[in-house]
Amino acid sequence: MSDYRYIVIETYNGTLEPSTGAPPARPLPGQGLSTSLKVECSGSMRKLHPVGTKFLIKAKLTEAYGTPFLYSSYRWNYEVLSTRAAKAYIERAK
Repeated sequence: MSDYRYIVIETYNGTLEPSTGAPPARPLPGQGLSTSLKVECSGSMRKLHPVGTKFLIKAKLTEAYGTPFLYSSYRWNYEVLSTRAAKAYIERAK
């Protein structure tokens, strides 16, 4: 569907992902993506940090079985961002 790009996501309280037991993640607003999109990414990354942590990941919009979601390889590097840094990154990327 689209190419990979850097996206700021955050973990949130919700049903733990069955495959990894990690909290779910969603994109932050202001990036042209629905904040209801699920994010498939490293479960260990999400487990290592508290719920509410913001991450900068490389991801692309894709879909499976008619359901769109963001995909990022669990092997790729990521950056933990403060709330302030996440907001600043999103503003600069516009």
